Amino acid sequence: LSSEIYGPNNGRALNATQQTFHSFYIDDAKTIAKLKNGWVFESSNIDQNFVPDYYLTYCENGQYRGKINLDLQEGKAVSGEGISLFNPDSLTKYKNAFKPLKTKFLSFTYRDDAIRFYKAISINNWFLPSPDDNEFYIWTQYKGECIVQINNKTFAREKDIEKALDAYLPKKFKNKDIHYKLFKFTNENSTVRICSQENLTAEFPDDFKVVLPFTPFENIVIPLINHDEQVLDIILTAMGSDTYRVLDKIE
Repeated sequence: LSSEIYGPNNGRALNATQQTFHSFYIDDAKTIAKLKNGWVFESSNIDQNFVPDYYLTYCENGQYRGKINLDLQEGKAVSGEGISLFNPDSLTKYKNAFKPLKTKFLSFTYRDDAIRFYKAISINNWFLPSPDDNEFYIWTQYKGECIVQINNKTFAREKDIEKALDAYLPKKFKNKDIHYKLFKFTNENSTVRICSQENLTAEFPDDFKVVLPFTPFENIVIPLINHDEQVLDIILTAMGSDTYRVLDKIE
């Protein structure tokens, strides 16, 4: 995906590759094998000049397997394996295998409309694969979310913070349907996303500092790739044009 439609608005002018190919995909097995075997680059350090031009996602049968952010201008790449140098020619030399990537980004003001649309297209393989689809589409299962910050030492008492949460939350809310995701940003504090069907923040212990109050899911964005335009038009027409809007870019 080109940064012109996906990612932070960096203000950088489109480079020659983006101007020529925009967003594209490769599904030729031989070309993919060459990329997997040939993309071996020296490790590097990140700097303030790094700005992704492309967000390259590797998928198998529509399932996410990995992602690389490519800065063609600076000649660098960032992936789960770290930071490395990157030669843009190692991508563009396979331009004969590039196919235009059809995209559409839809925003739904109301969760109910988003769920109706989500169910209508679930049998199709149109969703943009992401690293954690369970978290990205959690709004299909819960009505809202809140964010809390926890002092690791106070709450976990020097023990593993994740185990402490697993022991506490299911017992505290045993009759409630909740989902939680831990994000440990520092050694002292952890941030937890808690999704539920209702506002439970009044029942949180003092250890839970509410950073984001319970907020119902709304303005939900669903990114699609390589969809069937005719089938999609039928689905959207049935829903009504007042239930969604088309976005030019996802920030």
